[in-house]
Amino acid sequence: YYTDGVLVTLASMAAMTTRLPSPTFVRTHRSYIVNRNMIKMIEGNMVTMLNGMKVSIAVSPTRDEVLRQLTER
Repeated sequence: YYTDGVLVTLASMAAMTTRLPSPTFVRTHRSYIVNRNMIKMIEGNMVTMLNGMKVSIAVSPTRDEVLRQLTER
């Protein structure tokens, strides 16, 4: 999802992770990559984006690493 709509691609999540600029984009779950600048709130294992969409954070063993990446500036 982005400002103007939805982008569908055949690229794998791993390929997208390497193409998107880090640390701006963080993979929070096997199904989600988020732009840190578009995060409204992190609560428990959920990230709420500025547009209201809710995204899961992977549970351990990666949850702590994801939270560290999301909260570092």
